[in-house]
Amino acid sequence: MKTAVWTLLGLALHLWAAAHVSLWGPVMGTSRLWWAKAGTLSLSFAAWLLAGWLGQREAVWNGVRRWPVGVRRLLQIGLWVALVYVFLFSPFAWKVHRRGLFLLGIAWTVLGTWFLQGHRRREELLKVLLVTGAALAFLSPYTDVVAFPFSLTWSEGNRLWDRSLIFGRERYLYPLDQPVPVFNDPGRILLWGLIYLYPGASIGLVRFWNAFLFTVPYLVLAWMLFRKPGAARTGVTVWVMTLWGFLFLAQGPIYTPLVLAAMLVWYGAQRKHMLTRAAYLLAAGYLVRITRFTWVFAPFMWALFLFLADGDPRTRRWWKRHLVPLLSALVGSLVLVQWLDGEGFVNLLARLDGHAGIEQLKSHSQFGQLTPQALWKTLTYQSFLWHRLLPNPTFPLGILPGVALGTGAVVLALAWAWRRYREAPSGWARVYGGLMLLAFFVVGLVISTKIGGGDNLHNLDMYLLGLLLMVGWHWQRLEDRLLAALPKPLVLWALLGPMVVLFWGYGFAFRPRLPSPEVQQEALAFLQQATQEALTEGEVLFMDQRQLLTFGYVRVPLVPDYEKKLLADRSLSGDEALFRQYYQDLQRRRFSLIVTEVLKVRWEDPARHDFAEENNAWVRWVAQPTLCYYEPVATFRELGLQVLRPRPQEDTRDCPAKLPVSVTP
Repeated sequence: MKTAVWTLLGLALHLWAAAHVSLWGPVMGTSRLWWAKAGTLSLSFAAWLLAGWLGQREAVWNGVRRWPVGVRRLLQIGLWVALVYVFLFSPFAWKVHRRGLFLLGIAWTVLGTWFLQGHRRREELLKVLLVTGAALAFLSPYTDVVAFPFSLTWSEGNRLWDRSLIFGRERYLYPLDQPVPVFNDPGRILLWGLIYLYPGASIGLVRFWNAFLFTVPYLVLAWMLFRKPGAARTGVTVWVMTLWGFLFLAQGPIYTPLVLAAMLVWYGAQRKHMLTRAAYLLAAGYLVRITRFTWVFAPFMWALFLFLADGDPRTRRWWKRHLVPLLSALVGSLVLVQWLDGEGFVNLLARLDGHAGIEQLKSHSQFGQLTPQALWKTLTYQSFLWHRLLPNPTFPLGILPGVALGTGAVVLALAWAWRRYREAPSGWARVYGGLMLLAFFVVGLVISTKIGGGDNLHNLDMYLLGLLLMVGWHWQRLEDRLLAALPKPLVLWALLGPMVVLFWGYGFAFRPRLPSPEVQQEALAFLQQATQEALTEGEVLFMDQRQLLTFGYVRVPLVPDYEKKLLADRSLSGDEALFRQYYQDLQRRRFSLIVTEVLKVRWEDPARHDFAEENNAWVRWVAQPTLCYYEPVATFRELGLQVLRPRPQEDTRDCPAKLPVSVTP
């Protein structure tokens, strides 16, 4: 009887969907109609599956178990491969990137593979969901591994350029003994630039290296945290926790240097020899200092929690064992960077490697200042957009709801474990751990609200890593007891929360829609000819798309000034000195051609558009003045590329009055 009832409901759903498709077919078009029909069939089959499960569960399970194991495994693998291919790597993946459709695809695959396993345990369903989500999160960055010569995102091309400036300086027509001003930090330039040690590194290989750095280190850190040292074999539960740890970090995402620093802290804290631990913490402190000065105290604070959790600070033995390693973390981030500053560091690398291009990092030797004046300037030179803490067009979830959804279950689980288990850390560690997380949380919120950010949780990186390190410490002592005893709603929240943030909150990285090869070749041919002709009249400025110089698509002398990321950042603070110089160069026609993104004077409403405040600052300080002095000679909208040339003098007479700052000081 139940089966008949549910089958009739499934048939009704099928008829409703078919009628809906027939009604809207002429409006939807052929391609969308095809997807609607496929969706109808899927819903019908899902209704049948639900009918069988609700009406004759035991019969269905027993029937599936009688299938050959090889057939079931093959069907499971086929479902996973189909999901990954259709939504990430297929030629039409960009068409199916709608959040709802994507989540429906995940649900369909999870339920299908769980059904094929022939299990009735809910734990198996959660494992299938975890594996599916982790696989999608891991493979997603690799959708950008294409040999497309133009920039895939707003800043991707120029990041490929600036990260090549240590080990790839010979790629540019620019004096090797002169530094190139670069709007990036040495830590990321060194790590991402390692791929340029291979002289033949192509744009596809460099993109692969970028995807590797945003995936594999996350996985390795999670494996380090949840694998029991000295264990003869790695159990299934360890791999389950490793995949969860990867998903937890991927919801940031988090820049790899900080992930590597967390590895050094975790691994170093477990060494027995005091000097060995000190060496690891010294390296962690130095690594974060040459990357982001806001991370400067993170290794010290993480290590302090791990040391407090393992002993009583009121004893002499604790101080004897942990004082030197803790001080070494501070020495690495506060002292070593002064002795081995930018110039000394790059000279050391130059002696080891012989790359003359390393000299360019001397222009970035300060690595950010920690003086009170510098810190105050960092806090005040740009405005704060506090409304981004709540749902907004830039981040639909909002920072506060997003971090609560993605990490709230972990915080509650830690508090639950502290009350339940004697093996939980001492009172000293608990108090300090709570204060540490609170400090990282507040700092992350403040940084997230600065104009230019707030579209994801990556500025809460120290908080996310601190939480995961604390979970790892508890796991090493409580192991499966912690997972088995946790309230099931917390376990479900801890699994689904990061996935919702990652796959729904701020979108997901799908394969980009690439213009046809003909459009690409047309644009490259035009750029190659136009830039060579323009060199006879003046300099050619690649404000954007500088990766075309990096990989030899265009060969002109490098003009390092006025890179797009720098101009965008300075427009958010209204840097009058920089823009006065820029406007003077525009006025005197310093550049015979400017290669940029498609510039447009379009003001946006912050209540309706994402990054509206950033767009309006860019229009005021960059787009509008540039278009006043220069005019488009070619625009390739599919590529996000525009080429500008100077306007006639008589057309620019009114430009000085339209500038946000006078061209004369």
